[in-house]
Amino acid sequence: MIRNNRQKFADSLKKIIKSQNLSNQKLADILKVSVSSIYNWQKGICVPNETTFYNLCEILKVDSHELDPYGIASIRNNGKNSLTIWLEELGIWGQTSRHKTIPSIVFTLKRSLLALFLNRLFATDGWISVLKSSQVKLGYATVSEKLARQIQHLLLRFSVIAKLKKRSVKYKNNPRQIWQLDISDSQSIKSFIEEIGIFGKEKAIDLAKESLNNKRYQTNCDLIPIEIWKQIALAKGDESWSSLGKRAGIKSYSNLHVGQRALSRNRLFKLALALDDLSLQQLATSDIYWDEIISIEYMGEQQVYDLTIPKTHNFVANDICVHNTAFGLGVAANIAKKENLPVAMFSLEMSKEQLSMRLLAAEAGIESNRLRSGRFVQNDYDKISIAIGTLSSLPIYIDDAANITVTQIRSQVRRLLAEKKGEFGLVLIDYLQLMEGAGSENRVQELSKITRSLKGLAREIKAPVIALSQLSRAVESRNNKRPMMSDLRESGAIEQDADLIMMLYRDEYYNPDTVDRGVAEIILTKHRNGPTGTVKLIFQPELTKFLNMQNSSNYS
Repeated sequence: MIRNNRQKFADSLKKIIKSQNLSNQKLADILKVSVSSIYNWQKGICVPNETTFYNLCEILKVDSHELDPYGIASIRNNGKNSLTIWLEELGIWGQTSRHKTIPSIVFTLKRSLLALFLNRLFATDGWISVLKSSQVKLGYATVSEKLARQIQHLLLRFSVIAKLKKRSVKYKNNPRQIWQLDISDSQSIKSFIEEIGIFGKEKAIDLAKESLNNKRYQTNCDLIPIEIWKQIALAKGDESWSSLGKRAGIKSYSNLHVGQRALSRNRLFKLALALDDLSLQQLATSDIYWDEIISIEYMGEQQVYDLTIPKTHNFVANDICVHNTAFGLGVAANIAKKENLPVAMFSLEMSKEQLSMRLLAAEAGIESNRLRSGRFVQNDYDKISIAIGTLSSLPIYIDDAANITVTQIRSQVRRLLAEKKGEFGLVLIDYLQLMEGAGSENRVQELSKITRSLKGLAREIKAPVIALSQLSRAVESRNNKRPMMSDLRESGAIEQDADLIMMLYRDEYYNPDTVDRGVAEIILTKHRNGPTGTVKLIFQPELTKFLNMQNSSNYS
């Protein structure tokens, strides 16, 4: 590895010296080293010491990373190798077993790479086996509580439910506390085997798969709380429990353990179908995982992942957009549907698959979590089929490239405009603060150039350009949480260049007991060519969809 890094250093040095028309003799004189040293550096035979290396960078007027991306230590025999340096940068080199953690970069990996990471991780301290009773045991153990909780979180992304237990084991004749993850639910084990697996334990996995295929699915995990029996009782009315169980196709219909045992999703779904109760069907097919809260303990203020609480008014857990993106998506879909004009959406945050799923959920009127999980009831299929047919005919174009620039957006819009040879409906950008600028150190000036360029684009294509924006944290410190123009991040440029500024506010978010439950306010704080004011809309969070109220055309 050191040899490869030295050769890269040698090639870079040779190229830079040649580009600057600098002779080896002159460079040697300035550095006060022999000419043969310069020749040897360019051949990768040896490298300068640390002091000479940085003097060399200064003389050649290059950054040290241009000569050696991994640092001087990676090309010296007595230095650290690049793997050690990388692990140090991640903060995991030299950590004891008790302090092992998963680097934050892992949580940003795409699904296939995340599965590969867990596959190799379980190959170290994980296990899978089949007992004589044909029960499959799958788990992972570590002395690091944080690592165990991180793995538990990652497994949930694959719908794998793992229970965390604290155990005491004997280690070198002394008791030792460990954290153990147990995966005992058959459905979770199947999901783990199909999507993750364990490197080097393929035979054990085949045995586990065979055992699961020959076993009837039963679970003591992911059960619906026992309180659901009360709702079922109201839905069934005067019908006897045994009659309902028989109609639902439950074998042991004469003894349903009413009010005594929690229901599995499958059994609840059968009862819900027999009762033709949509709310019970949706509960049985939802993504909600029910678990008993044992205690709530204050842990202090810590950074969290997958949860941004209401500082920016943009996201809550699990990528569910409740404000800006949902509103912008609704505007774009309505323009494409009602005016049949091309709409270009540039999403710097969400993938095109996620946006497509939101469009489908809103059009079909089905909760997005049920669409993602594939848990449909019978009357959902027609809705989905009609919605797919409608959306497929709409001129909506989505680009989910990250770190896109205004120049790239303009280029793509021009190409789209040339293809369509007509009017353009809308350009939607989600969101402004994620856009790349010209590399200026001053982000405010950079954003100012971006907003001016977007305004120029709107004039060029003669169509509106909507750029979604984050809010600053200042709004949280006020009693009145309704946002103002000054709450916009880097607001100066946005206020100056925008023709129309709309703020979104839901009183229900801050005051759960408000009379305006399910109501969203669209606050027009700036309107260059018309009045300002507030428009009220209905907001359906389960569909991330905004709907008109009866008098929504009037300002309030």
